[in-house]
Amino acid sequence: QGYAAPAMALWRESGLNGTAASGGQEGPARLDVPRLLADTHCEMRLRAKHALLAGRVDEARREVDGALSPGFLGGHPELLFSMLCQGLVEMVREARPDEAISYARRELAPFVEANPGYGPALDAA
Repeated sequence: QGYAAPAMALWRESGLNGTAASGGQEGPARLDVPRLLADTHCEMRLRAKHALLAGRVDEARREVDGALSPGFLGGHPELLFSMLCQGLVEMVREARPDEAISYARRELAPFVEANPGYGPALDAA
């Protein structure tokens, strides 16, 4: 789940899931693959995904906010939290425990303090 969750959340939040791709019509999505492949949102999602998987959370945040709208992630705290958790996972995976602890206190603790419901998601990361 660690790697897939931020990518799936970004897919849903970007508006290019099945409903949006089908023009908002109910029923099965009719994907216009050439349009999606050429779409800047698709390119942004790929760049953000690669940045996240490389542990470059700030770069991923800039990609998302730059492509969708300034402050987009500020209005989508679940997506931001998921991206920040992925940053923590990458630091732990790369055996950088001191940096991971500092990062968790600085970046993730405010989410859990403001909404204790984020605690289980952080524990799962």
